[in-house]
Amino acid sequence: MDLNTLPPGARFAAQNIDPTTNVALPDSLIRPYREYSFLTYLTNDATSNYHGLQVQVNRRYAQSFMMGLSYTLSKSYTTEPGAAQRDGACAYNPGTVTNANQSVTCFVNPYVPTKKWLGGPQYFDQTHVLVANYQWTLPKASRLLPNPVVKGAFDNWELSGIYTFATGQPMSVTVTSSVLGDISGSNILARPDCVAGVDPNSGPKTFAQWFNPAAFAMPAKGTFGNCGPNNFRGPGINNWDMTLIKKIPLGETRSMRLRVEAYNVFNHTQFNAINTAARFDGAGNQINSQFGQAIGARQPRVLQLGASLYF
Repeated sequence: MDLNTLPPGARFAAQNIDPTTNVALPDSLIRPYREYSFLTYLTNDATSNYHGLQVQVNRRYAQSFMMGLSYTLSKSYTTEPGAAQRDGACAYNPGTVTNANQSVTCFVNPYVPTKKWLGGPQYFDQTHVLVANYQWTLPKASRLLPNPVVKGAFDNWELSGIYTFATGQPMSVTVTSSVLGDISGSNILARPDCVAGVDPNSGPKTFAQWFNPAAFAMPAKGTFGNCGPNNFRGPGINNWDMTLIKKIPLGETRSMRLRVEAYNVFNHTQFNAINTAARFDGAGNQINSQFGQAIGARQPRVLQLGASLYF
């Protein structure tokens, strides 16, 4: 935690306004310990827990077919700062980042109970994860039509692949204002207010609107907002990768294998990024037209051809 954090509204308090400029005094002059910046204090009091049901089923290769299936049902909850960093859930004002590629450091908020400020599902939490793999040596057509043409064209085919289904990971909404450069009046950035009774996951889950934007509102000036981290569930994975192989015998000891590989074979759109930046005007209206919209996707279908000579 930072022992020298500004309380909410500190920059707006009359005693902290410079009368010559009518703007807030530098943070170093209004912090609890004046003329110091961050006073980082490490404590060993965070909690984190994971509960999971894991199932694995395998069918060994028999009668030209094999498959494996793994499934995990899990929940991961934490009040540990580092596990809630995704999407600026615990962002401080500039000054806490020491590297442009580093995640914003997440601190305990001394003015908000830790369970409320940091408590929630961890950013890597996924309720369901199902992965299946299979390999099938296709029946030889020459057994039904025994002639060289059918044998050469339709024998020695093999189909294999991996199917992945997983629910999305939690994401966090951030908030800014078109009329307030600073909402919280502290060096801790404000979060939006979560509207009671409105489930953000009740959105249509389409490209234009993934979650329900009505679940978030503008916080009052000089407050931190009441939302915790990781407010809604992001897009999941529904993906098929498949390989088709044709073996061509070239005598007794040599053979050639022609291979067609397809990743995301059905070209199913799978979003992986959502615009989570709520922006409100002076009347409290959300004005970011892309708020809740998908802004990124996993790779489309990719085809790969290959040939191998065995000797």
